[in-house]
Amino acid sequence: MGYAASAPVIVAGDMNLRYPGSPNVQDCNPSGFFRKGDSDVQHVFATTGFAFSSGTKFDMAGTTDHPGWLVTLSLS
Repeated sequence: MGYAASAPVIVAGDMNLRYPGSPNVQDCNPSGFFRKGDSDVQHVFATTGFAFSSGTKFDMAGTTDHPGWLVTLSLS
């Protein structure tokens, strides 16, 4: 099943899947989107109207089991 977006879409979070891995998070990447990950289990999926600029991990001072991950996208 494909999904078509009429406006730019971003989905991000702890997907508990790795790239590469088994199961592989890339298998969840729908047509028309790209995926960037934090080298662990956090991922950003965005429509191809965006471009990935950067990703920066930062300490969450023990408030969660993962570091924070600030992602910067630009319109392409």
